[in-house]
Amino acid sequence: MNPTEFRAKLDSPPATPMLTASTGDQAITHGDQTPDAQAVPEGEGDASTAIVEAKPLIKPTPRQWEEHEPIDRSYEVDHKDIRDLDGTRGWRITGASRRGKMHAHEAKYREDAWWAGVSRNKEWTIVAVADGGGSYDLSRVGADIAVKTSVEVLAMELPEGKEIRDSHIRGAMDTALSQTYQALEQKALEIANNIQRPITSRDLSTTLQLFAFCPDERKLTVAQVGDGLIALQKADASYVRLGAADVGEVAGATVFLNNVRGMQWNNRIWIYKLSELPCMIISMTDGVSDDVLDSEEQNIRILFNALNTFACEKIPAEAIYNWLGYDKRASFDDRTLVALYQGS
Repeated sequence: MNPTEFRAKLDSPPATPMLTASTGDQAITHGDQTPDAQAVPEGEGDASTAIVEAKPLIKPTPRQWEEHEPIDRSYEVDHKDIRDLDGTRGWRITGASRRGKMHAHEAKYREDAWWAGVSRNKEWTIVAVADGGGSYDLSRVGADIAVKTSVEVLAMELPEGKEIRDSHIRGAMDTALSQTYQALEQKALEIANNIQRPITSRDLSTTLQLFAFCPDERKLTVAQVGDGLIALQKADASYVRLGAADVGEVAGATVFLNNVRGMQWNNRIWIYKLSELPCMIISMTDGVSDDVLDSEEQNIRILFNALNTFACEKIPAEAIYNWLGYDKRASFDDRTLVALYQGS
């Protein structure tokens, strides 16, 4: 589909809701601190333009950003993470994570992470995305633990068979979140013992977006702690935002996984019964969502269509990674974008 067709899709009216959702006892309706932009090199361009073109928009910057390798080699993280994976029932997972210009300029590691897998019964596809808190030296470790632990636990806990009860799904998600929280605590203790200085889970601060989809039952469950965006594209090209991002106590701040525990999990879990199969489900960190939400209605719809184009590429994840290199003024965070879509 070319960019002109993308724009034509935007003119189609949204269809009637395809899903219902609940979290806790409340019905849901749909409808790290950022550095001072003046203190760092700035880029040109516009994220929405990059989306419309469905390809990377790389332009020279007025003051050149530099790329440096981290000096500290402990807990190394690749600057680039791209993968194309098989989900369940013919669904495919594609995603990319890219080190932001700020971290490259300051010789730091990428702090975003993502992971995906299928449940033990092969009925659910699971995706997790995390964004380590930029103010914490080991947040990249926390993000990595969060995505891997949550996917692995959920893969074992999700119910199987027909007429799956929401209470069982909620229980599986609660267990995944609780054990991920515990894994962060355990890792902090392990690191503290290794380096002989106080380390707590706060030093591993990270957000977490987690979703699992069962095509046979058209069931979708979502959990979110912190910022970022999860959304679903319907067959008519309209979209629905899923879950809800947290807002911190001060502007630009968010909530991290290590700040939440116990009964607070319940209000961060959503279960959706879909009336039809979606075209695509996406999850992204705030390095992308903050740019997309500048003009939400237009940008999210065009982004979905661009991703549908990338899905036809030989290596979809590489196409996403290249697109994530777009330039936008005052946008220099790590960027991660993962999509679940029906394979051909």
